[in-house]
Amino acid sequence: MRVILHPFPPGLEPTCNGLHAYAQAVGAVARTHAVVHPNWWHLGLTVRPDGLVTVPIPLDSGGTLAVRFDPAAAAVEAVSSGGEEVAIGLDGATPTELAEELIRFVARCGLAGDLDLGRVPPGPVEVDWDVAAAYTATLIDIERTLEQHRVTLGTAAGPLLVWPHGFDLSFEWFGTRMVAGEDGEAPAQLNLGFSPFHGGYFYSNPWPFDEALVDTPLPDGASWHLDGWQGTILPYDQVGGLEDGADRVLAYAAAVHRVARPTLDA
Repeated sequence: MRVILHPFPPGLEPTCNGLHAYAQAVGAVARTHAVVHPNWWHLGLTVRPDGLVTVPIPLDSGGTLAVRFDPAAAAVEAVSSGGEEVAIGLDGATPTELAEELIRFVARCGLAGDLDLGRVPPGPVEVDWDVAAAYTATLIDIERTLEQHRVTLGTAAGPLLVWPHGFDLSFEWFGTRMVAGEDGEAPAQLNLGFSPFHGGYFYSNPWPFDEALVDTPLPDGASWHLDGWQGTILPYDQVGGLEDGADRVLAYAAAVHRVARPTLDA
């Protein structure tokens, strides 16, 4: 079935700021209790038709728990394989209040220790839940589009995840070149993703970045981005609402991978 990337609803930015804050509270559960993945994939949320879901988090007594954030329903649900569950309505609840409910839940499941709430905004947030539902539907289609590209890259591509710390949707592709970093050698990589902020945009940033890349032409609507981070950008308004918008995203994804790959492979 053809994917149509719908235009964003008005008022998306403040709503996404609020959703980002709730995602930070949900992500704190995995940040504190999940098995740590060396690429930090344990922190990401998987996009599903019913919301954004954490990795399974192991319980000391056996089994796991998971937390699901459903912006379309203005709710968070946490469940364990042992039968514990809680449903938390978000309309009128602050991110801190959500985090406190999740702290009580994981304690009932036998996990000790406070969550790391350093990234959770303390006060109320502004969310239009109708806008949140519309954005969630579009995010699912964006995920579906990026996944079409990701699966063509084979096992060198990591999972496609929403990252609570930035509320962007992205994955990493790893080249064969090894690069010296602060913690030893690491594979060169290309990140491809989408951010809902500043009007929404797709992005790709190779690491390490070869300055010679900026002389390479990009597909229509895309440009090189060198302010703050180095890579490419495709604004959402170049594809949202267009009949061939998803095809343009796929063409962009293929092009930036084709351009960057020679600099990331040994």
